[in-house]
Amino acid sequence: MNNSIKEDSSRWDKAISVSNMGWWEADYNKEMYLFSDFVAQLLGLDAGKNEMSFHDFQQLLPEDYRNLFNYTSLFYKGSDEMFEQRLPVNTPKGKIWVLLRAAGGQDTNRCTGMLQQLSKEETSYMESDSGKRFERMLYWQNSISDALLVFLQEKDAVISVHMMLKELLIQFNADHTYIMEFDNNYTCENCIYEVSKEGHELIYEENMCNAIDKSDWWNSRLTTGIPIILNLSDIPLEGGEKLEWMKGRHINSIIFLPLLSGNDIWGYVGIEFATQKKEWKQDERLWFTFIANILSICLKLRRSVEEAENRHQYFKWLLSSIPAGIELYNADGKLIEVNDKDAEIFGVAKKEDLLGINLFEHPLANKDLKDRIRTGETVDLSFNYSFDKMVDYYQTPQKGTRALITKIIPLRNHEGKITNYFILVIDNTETQNAQSRIIEFEEFFSLAGDYAKVGYARYDLIKCEGYASDSWYLNVGETKDKALKELFTSCEYIHPEDRGKIEYFLEEARKGVLKKFRENVRINRGDRYTWSCVNILVRDYRPEEGIIELVCINYDITELKEMEEKLIEAKNHAETLDRLKSAFLANMSHEIRTPLNAIVGFADLLADTEDRNERSQYMAIVRENNDLLLQLISDILDLSKIEAGTFDFIFGDIDVNRMFEEIVLSYKIKVPKGVELLRSGHQGECRLHSDKNRLTQVITNFVNNALKFTSQGSITVGYEITPDNMLHFYVTDTGTGISPDKVDSIFERFVKLNSFVQGTGLGLSICKSIIEQLGGTIGVESEQGVGSTFWFTIPWTQPESNNICTDGLISVHSHTLSAVSTETRKLRILIVEDNSSNYLLIASILRKNYELQHAENGQEGIEMYQLWKPDIILMDIKMPVMDGLTATTLIRKQDKEIPIIITTAFAFEQDKVNALQAGCNDFLPKPINSVHLKNLIIKWTANK
Repeated sequence: MNNSIKEDSSRWDKAISVSNMGWWEADYNKEMYLFSDFVAQLLGLDAGKNEMSFHDFQQLLPEDYRNLFNYTSLFYKGSDEMFEQRLPVNTPKGKIWVLLRAAGGQDTNRCTGMLQQLSKEETSYMESDSGKRFERMLYWQNSISDALLVFLQEKDAVISVHMMLKELLIQFNADHTYIMEFDNNYTCENCIYEVSKEGHELIYEENMCNAIDKSDWWNSRLTTGIPIILNLSDIPLEGGEKLEWMKGRHINSIIFLPLLSGNDIWGYVGIEFATQKKEWKQDERLWFTFIANILSICLKLRRSVEEAENRHQYFKWLLSSIPAGIELYNADGKLIEVNDKDAEIFGVAKKEDLLGINLFEHPLANKDLKDRIRTGETVDLSFNYSFDKMVDYYQTPQKGTRALITKIIPLRNHEGKITNYFILVIDNTETQNAQSRIIEFEEFFSLAGDYAKVGYARYDLIKCEGYASDSWYLNVGETKDKALKELFTSCEYIHPEDRGKIEYFLEEARKGVLKKFRENVRINRGDRYTWSCVNILVRDYRPEEGIIELVCINYDITELKEMEEKLIEAKNHAETLDRLKSAFLANMSHEIRTPLNAIVGFADLLADTEDRNERSQYMAIVRENNDLLLQLISDILDLSKIEAGTFDFIFGDIDVNRMFEEIVLSYKIKVPKGVELLRSGHQGECRLHSDKNRLTQVITNFVNNALKFTSQGSITVGYEITPDNMLHFYVTDTGTGISPDKVDSIFERFVKLNSFVQGTGLGLSICKSIIEQLGGTIGVESEQGVGSTFWFTIPWTQPESNNICTDGLISVHSHTLSAVSTETRKLRILIVEDNSSNYLLIASILRKNYELQHAENGQEGIEMYQLWKPDIILMDIKMPVMDGLTATTLIRKQDKEIPIIITTAFAFEQDKVNALQAGCNDFLPKPINSVHLKNLIIKWTANK
């Protein structure tokens, strides 16, 4: 079998040898040729050697043909076209002409073809000028075909353009070639492609724009489509600058051919010759022009393709980026394209699921709408899109409705025929919801503005137009039906002084001088003035465009102003009180030292005098000043309790007439000569449920003040029952009276009408607090030089029982003490007191008439009580070992009858209550009044 194949191959070789023909195979990886025996012998290879490298084969060609043969041209990648070329080859037997044929294929690594020796006639033709031109034209055609094939196969135009430019260098044996592009105004040129012969450098920078002058000789020809073919010696005088340029680069010849696109010249292709003076033949010029036109067409075609691709990419980007749905239907209404946003709006995961639906079958499109679309009308729609009606139209998980805005646009071809329908879909649901929220916010803002009395307005000073909220009108005293222009020119309800300030600002704002205004203005409400804070801001100042926009905000500050006035009044009052308090402290120093001075001074004199009358006189002075000092301390303590809010009231049933008898009786001895103390008013039985001590405190304060300022006449005390079931108490004197300017402040703290009269200036203030806490009112009526009437009125609260409060000051006469002194047996008094000075004082008062025993604390007091069995006990509260209240409680467990009187420096009303609750019979605060002490002892020992 193998022998048979070899014989057939041998016979085939002999057959083709007779035809002066042989085969060859090119291996492009090894760059080697494999020849048949005929070809190997024809080329003069040694016997048995049938291989030759690409380079060695090219060396067999004459030098002027070596550049015209390129082994890569023997096949086309992926092409089945036939390639052939005639070449002269130098062999050991001389130069011969051969014909190379090759067929392309899918194998890009190998190529197989035939080589045939030409006949003598064919050789003679190829050696002739016509044959050479034919072969050259054939080569040029093949090279251009190669470049065009690459242009069609490659996306990058640079490769194919560079191939063409390189072929130009080879074909014309040139040194430098390039393509220049003009800008739109022919003011500069830019080299977009450039190729140089091996060994020559590129001269143009990429994307470098070179300025040109369209009016010079060179550019005026090129920009009007006239070629330039010149040798160095042929350049005219008008091209002098270019001549220097050519000399500087050693250029002998050039050719510039303009590149056209339609009627426009967009650039030119140039070839430079440095080593020769080129004489252009007709066929060469025609061929170069042909190549230039092909280059222009290819480049413009490529640019058009790139622009189309860019537009396509931009359109794709626009489809994917635009925040609206895009739908494209064909002429029959079939959906052929949508963007992702459209699929998102309609809740479709894949946009392919929407493709194919028909516009004219849409469930929401009625017949009228479909007819309008078919007739090519541009349709704008705004509607609520219901997904519940789309069940049979397309599948979507969306539910409910969405607010859509849709525009349907017909697309037509050049004949005006509809080819497509373009639909733009905008989801307006969020905007609609936002508008609803804005409306809600505006309503809320309006409500809040009305509630907070804050108004808002916008106004253009030039156009005299704007907007204002209801509360804005209200805050300037106007109604909403009043034109804003009238308000901004003259607002009648704003106080004239304040209106002038606003008018001044508006005038200056119109000039651009002032930008902000803030002022508190008065608004005339008819019966009174209210206050509004007016704020105006120049928001947009463009008078040249007819705009001076103001933003105005006002709010009612009447309450703030009233509060401010009250705070100022309170501040002034506090400052006044502070001054009065300072004066009070200074006065207290005087008021305390004055009675102390008398007490200390006359106490010393008592020890030195023997005269009984002088001693009685000194004792009276000491007792009077002691009362003054005690009253001073009581007032200060009451003030402290009022300040702390702990002013106590002990309510009980009171016989009002008896209370007045006690007060009058106690003051009889204090009334100076020339003054009479009288009782008047209601004389019938009158009982009252209230605090007797506090009422007595107020009335006695009135009486004390009357005694200070009355030197002649009378002081009358009394009460009346008013028709409205109130008790009206009064103290009237014929004293100096009060000047009208001081009547209103008489009940304020630290106020003294006469700084030379003893007193704290607190008494009447304390009286006012007492009466007001009892639910009453207090006042004074006075005429200077005639006298005064101090009064108070309280509710007449009837007692619930017949138990009447009887504690109080009781007038003591000399016969009472005499009665005590005539008793046959001295009563035993146990004095429980830890302070030796206090015990000595009490003992000095009582030792003449009573038998005394002393205990220094509560525990010792209990023991003394058990051993000595006293008739009455005087008990202090604060003591070591055991306090007086505890001792009283323990004694009461043994003896319910023995009288116990508390004598203590704790003088508050609550201390008295605590003492009574512990089992004491009575309460005597320190400093001890001797008369009062003796009266209490008589009171509780009368049956002994």
